[in-house]
Formats: sequence, C-alpha cells, structure tokens
Amino acid sequence: MTIYFGSLPAQEWLLLRTPRVTQQETYSFIEGLLSAKADLQAANLISHRSKISVAGCQALLARLNLQQGSFQKALDLSSSAINDYNSSLGSGNTVFTNTTSPEVIWASSNQLNSPEVGFTFNKGTILPEIRLAEMLLINAEGAVELGQLSSVVRDRINPLRARAGLAAITATDQPTLRTAVQEEWKREMAREGMRFSSLARWHKTMPELGPLGFAQKNRYLPIPQGVLDWNFNLQQNPGY
Repeated sequence: MTIYFGSLPAQEWLLLRTPRVTQQETYSFIEGLLSAKADLQAANLISHRSKISVAGCQALLARLNLQQGSFQKALDLSSSAINDYNSSLGSGNTVFTNTTSPEVIWASSNQLNSPEVGFTFNKGTILPEIRLAEMLLINAEGAVELGQLSSVVRDRINPLRARAGLAAITATDQPTLRTAVQEEWKREMAREGMRFSSLARWHKTMPELGPLGFAQKNRYLPIPQGVLDWNFNLQQNPGY
C-alpha cells in the first residue's frame, strides 16, 4: 500500500484513527513486523506454502529493502531466501498452475477467482505472492547497484533467460548489467503487479508513463473519501 498511497499510519489494527507517519517510519514499522514474524516462524517453521515461512518473511523483507534502496540488505535477505528454502526454477509456466511448484516460496490462494485479476493476468490460474524468480532478480539488482559485477549477477538472471529461450548475458559493465536486470524484471514479472513499483524505484515513472497521461500527482493514488471520512487524522495526497 505504501507504494501506491505513500506514508501510512503505523498501526496493526485498522480500527485506530491515527495520523500518518513518515515514509521511512512506515517502512521501518513494516520491517519490524516482518522481522518479528520471521523470528517466531524460525522457532516453529511451517512448511505448508499457504503459510508464510521464514524464507517468505525474508523474501518480503528483501522486496521492502530493495524498494527503499537498501541494496546490501536486499542482497543479503534475497540470498537467504534463495539459499534457506528448498526452491528451484520450474519449467515453463508450471509455477502459475501448481502451488507445489518448486519455484513457489509463498502462495496463499489456490485459484484466481477474481474476474478483474483474470482479465489482466494471463499466465495461468495461480499467482504466487512470492516465487524464486523475484528473489533472483532482487539479488541481481542489489549486486549491480552495489557494484558487485562478478558472475553473481549473470548467475541470477541467465537461468531466467535460459528458461525463456533467450541468450545468456555476457556483459560485465554496470550500465549494461543494470539495463539487463531492469529488462528482465519487465519480461519475467509481467502482469504480476511489479511494474509500477519497479518504475518508481528506478525513477522512471514519468519517462515511461508520461506519454500515457501519467502526471506527477499520480505518483500516489488518492485516498478514498470513505477512508478520509472515517479517519479525520488523515490528509489527502497532493493534487487530489
């Protein structure tokens, strides 16, 4: 939600009418909740993939830190999610048809029952919340931004490219690898709800979406009026 609406009230219970905190405080609050959940799960790991595991918490923390630009933490957490969970890349689109696919790290639902989701998502009948491919991309992006341009980056994105029937990346310079990783995000995670957050992270929302009518105020969505009416401590996002 913070990607689409900006800073949020830092609260676990929606019934509280509290004001927003800063964006950084929002991220820190979410990180604290996920870290606490990971600690609890570490003591009694639940392996069923509909229940978020330690690796699932690590994966969400990796996603959170990448979005903040905390590349070292994103790299470390995605490495843990990759190494600490018995996952591997599936073949073709089996990850979108079978929740027991070895690529699935966390899938909370078995089927896509929403017509709205089905209209935009055309890869299969299952959309995992977290899968190995995303962790490989987070790991590669973190390494590129940290200037760690060894074979690690290529080892993360080339398996994805090979699965798609694409040629391996052989470049070793940062600009080329950065572009390659960003293009792989676009291709691999298409229609999975990742594109806008990626463009925002790369500061490319205006160049990419401006020709489609995107304005600066659209960086964040308007808060629904019903929410503002209920929580009088909230203020509408600028421009609405």
